[in-house]
Amino acid sequence: MPVLSASVASDGAASAPPILAADSDDRGTLLSVQILRFLAAFGVAVYHAHLHLAAVQPGYRSGIEDRIFQVGASGVHVFFVISGFVMVFTSFRGGRSLSPRQFLERRFFRIYPIYWLFAAVYVVTHWALGSPYALSSSDYVGAILLLPTFAAMIIGSGWTLTYEVYFYLAFGVALALGRRTGLALLTAFFASSAVAGAVFHLQGPVLSILTNALLLEFLAGCALGLIYRRVAVPILLGYIMLIVGGGGLVASEMFAPEWFPLTLALAPFSALLVAGALTLERQISAPVTHLLARLGDSSYTLYLLHILVIDLLLEISPVAAFGRHSNASALLAVPFAVAATALAVVGHRVVELPLLRWFRRAVLKTAPITTLN
Repeated sequence: MPVLSASVASDGAASAPPILAADSDDRGTLLSVQILRFLAAFGVAVYHAHLHLAAVQPGYRSGIEDRIFQVGASGVHVFFVISGFVMVFTSFRGGRSLSPRQFLERRFFRIYPIYWLFAAVYVVTHWALGSPYALSSSDYVGAILLLPTFAAMIIGSGWTLTYEVYFYLAFGVALALGRRTGLALLTAFFASSAVAGAVFHLQGPVLSILTNALLLEFLAGCALGLIYRRVAVPILLGYIMLIVGGGGLVASEMFAPEWFPLTLALAPFSALLVAGALTLERQISAPVTHLLARLGDSSYTLYLLHILVIDLLLEISPVAAFGRHSNASALLAVPFAVAATALAVVGHRVVELPLLRWFRRAVLKTAPITTLN
């Protein structure tokens, strides 16, 4: 992907160029997006680590600790907004758009092969540990295809990929209709579907996805992708959006009452967080932020592998023994996520990147599938 560029406004210290963000790094990747990807995946890993540790902790009582770690689950909502943004941003560049076939090929090879490989690792590992999956052949097929109700049967976090696949299919149809018409119809369809789900409470494995309010998060990301590089946003406003978005996610996860439809809060706050981060793209200079961006490259691997790492750590006897300590769930959740991150970085470099490069050369025979697209 070519390096992004934008003209710097004369008062660049006070506002971003006529975009929501500005230049990317030398890899053609938006650092802000990569940082958010890592933080979202890491947050989900911390959340799941706490869940698993709490499950084996004798006498564990839910309370404020659960609410604190619940914040990590909001990473899923940030992912969905980023996905909508990236699909628009990478599909309509230089006045040209990808064909539906090109788009779906890229999405397929970006998502499925690596997922299949790590799903196989899960199956083999559980078999080796003496706790094989009790799944039928149809269960395995459904999980491999990421079908509704089946997607989480091997990799627990796989349920979110069902939403991603559905969005990709719908976005592919939108591409066939042209940017303006396609995105308008996609917006109308997803919005009306979400309203229908809220009004009629449609049930069932397929209908619950087709009418879920989570679809609005993809639309929010698409909107950000459309106005990217078109709207001048003051830097101060970028910081405000970042703070309000991040603070809103924390407050919603911790304090929203059970009866409240949480997505109605998490969707706009996630969009604000992503918009704020994009606005501050040019402000990213500290070495630690570049490190976080590099870690964002391995966010998909982290998302897929972290549950297995958590389970393996709980199999190690000293860790398992301490894991039953009264405060273990709070003390070990972050270290477990750090361990998963370390393995994910290795997995990304050793497995994911070579696999993507091979598919690019041998199958797609086109531009690289980057960490951004």
